Amino acid sequence: MLNILYFKLIIVCVIFEKLVKVKIYTKTGDKGSTALIGGARVPKYHPRIEAYGTVDELMAFVSLLKDQEIGEHWKEFLNLVLDRLMSCASILAADCSDCEVKIPQIPDFDIEELEHQIDFIDTQVEPLTSFVLPGGHQAISL
Repeated sequence: MLNILYFKLIIVCVIFEKLVKVKIYTKTGDKGSTALIGGARVPKYHPRIEAYGTVDELMAFVSLLKDQEIGEHWKEFLNLVLDRLMSCASILAADCSDCEVKIPQIPDFDIEELEHQIDFIDTQVEPLTSFVLPGGHQAISL
């Protein structure tokens, strides 16, 4: 599944490159660091890099959930979640106050909507009294 995600990412990058003439590689070699939006360089083990990598993994999982038979309401909600996760990744990847690229923000009403949906889901499930092992469907077995 991870190979499919990387393939999709490459396709998106190639399309993006055609639109804005940006290369997806730098030809600077791998010296153990990477550039943030704004030009600052950080080690590849930097917590910020780990954080937006984790957000990227979460986006892949949410996308998998969205592709299940869950109803239009939940698909729309997960699209909102994906959009805001992409904003989070952008915020984590940027280290600048005057970037040429506009970094999206996450408005308070989006956080309130997420809290509202969590509260609704809490009314639909029994309280947890023990740890739950994943399984029962491929979408929740990851």
